[in-house]
Amino acid sequence: MAATDLLADRKAGVIPIRQDGQIAVVPLRDVIAETKRVPRELYDLQQVFG
Repeated sequence: MAATDLLADRKAGVIPIRQDGQIAVVPLRDVIAETKRVPRELYDLQQVFG
């Protein structure tokens, strides 16, 4: 819902995220600046259920 609100308000370059149980709006450049890695175990688990 937060994403559609941002679109309706014509806000660009930001993204809603869940942070500490709340919705926060942060600049997209801040989100993509940090590389996040998924643990190998989660990939393996996906193979079991995927």
